[in-house]
Amino acid sequence: MSKFLPIKIALEKIPSYEYINRLILYLRSPKIGTESIDNNPLRFAIADMILSLIFAGALITMITYSFPNSIHVNLIKIINPFYVTLAYFTYAFCFSSATALILSIIAKFFKKNSVADFFSLSFLHCVRFYAFITPVTGLIFLYGINEIFKKGAEFYFTDVTIIVIGWVLLILMIYLLFRLLINPLSAFCKFHKKKFAAHFITIVIVMLAFELNTIIPLNISALLIDRKEFCIQISNSPFVKSFCKEAQDKITVDSCMNIFKYIDEKR
Repeated sequence: MSKFLPIKIALEKIPSYEYINRLILYLRSPKIGTESIDNNPLRFAIADMILSLIFAGALITMITYSFPNSIHVNLIKIINPFYVTLAYFTYAFCFSSATALILSIIAKFFKKNSVADFFSLSFLHCVRFYAFITPVTGLIFLYGINEIFKKGAEFYFTDVTIIVIGWVLLILMIYLLFRLLINPLSAFCKFHKKKFAAHFITIVIVMLAFELNTIIPLNISALLIDRKEFCIQISNSPFVKSFCKEAQDKITVDSCMNIFKYIDEKR
């Protein structure tokens, strides 16, 4: 074991190494610990949320440049890192705060002890869920955008393989939502003796928190991507190149930018 110690020490100095280890433990045992925050694994939740963005960005970049013949979109060049990070943290913290606040109000009603701890642990658990799901959703988004660049948007409704993959991914996301978020919150809150009733209450609260996220006045959707870079890449995509020469000449960067302007005017 000692001969591998230098390698182990080197790996531990990589931020993503500890992040991945913690998320593996989270996937294995997603329950919310009742220890004080000083000894609770949830103390790393916010740090892991930051590391999740770094890890997702590094992973997408590595895949993009490792498979140039298969990946037809450079997502890192298209997205605006500042505004994506701003939106990510805003929605994550608002959802986590709303969920924890509603749970704490109900906990107060049920006369649970230490509502302050109840809020902080619920909040950090929701943040930890975001930290886990970020790389997963990043890879799914990369796959979806890449397929559009390769085949066009209509393939989603006609390609049987894509439809099957879509259903598999949907089932996977629902499974992760229940295993990593709904089930632990339901077990932690213990609002009802019957498991079904407890789960139902938790699901309603989580859905309400997601709904509250939709009314956040964060109007930066137009800033999340570099529109010109997107238009440059889409005009050179395999999907557009599959058109006849006359059609290709009409799909220019300027015509693509005009579509964005038209969308903005219709809002």
